[in-house]
Amino acid sequence: MKKIEIKTTSLPGRCEVCHQSDQFDPNTNICFRCQVDNDEMNEIDHNESFGNAIVYKDFLPKLLKYKPEEKILEFEPFPNLVKSVNVWTKVNDVNIINIETLVLPNIFSTREHGSGDTCLITNQTTAWHQIIRVWYRPK
Repeated sequence: MKKIEIKTTSLPGRCEVCHQSDQFDPNTNICFRCQVDNDEMNEIDHNESFGNAIVYKDFLPKLLKYKPEEKILEFEPFPNLVKSVNVWTKVNDVNIINIETLVLPNIFSTREHGSGDTCLITNQTTAWHQIIRVWYRPK
């Protein structure tokens, strides 16, 4: 069997999920269209099936503008998150225990695991994001 030889390597030119390049940063391998505007990333439900256990759901800001060449990231305003929480609480039949705001660093970084990451590392290019966490018990 012949050995495979890698002749050159390069950064990806587009997102492997949406196959677009306009909101893709090849240096971080982050596609802000897929990672931020995706409802699964913006409303992360940490509801494990543990009967009547206390669980939480995070509401993260959606990306409104991304210009990697100018290093511009603009996220939706905090009142929009509050509206999302209000809609979610009306639609879902849950017992709300507490609603809190959190300020977390680098939650959209490929080096972190979103708002549920327990080890948050900061550096000179830390980006802080305000989110809403709803603690509840399913009915």
